[in-house]
Amino acid sequence: MHVSDGTIHSISLAEILFFATGVKCIPPVGFSPSPSLTFLHDREVDGTLSAFPKANTCSCCLELPVAHRSYAAFTDAVVFGIKNAHGFGYA
Repeated sequence: MHVSDGTIHSISLAEILFFATGVKCIPPVGFSPSPSLTFLHDREVDGTLSAFPKANTCSCCLELPVAHRSYAAFTDAVVFGIKNAHGFGYA
């Protein structure tokens, strides 16, 4: 749980797993390829650094932003991005 500006944010490992891999629990045979973590150092088309996390569910890769100057700003953006991402099969 993280507190920032008087608001409380919480995110579960299951939500992070679903965002990064597209599955809600670890498959009995594991993942292929193994999940990985990278950082978004490359700039977007408009020249800015991404403020929110990204994921590639085919390669089980979670990409975290590096644009924030404080841990609170980072966690706020990551929680917001994951909580507001629609999963598979949702419009």
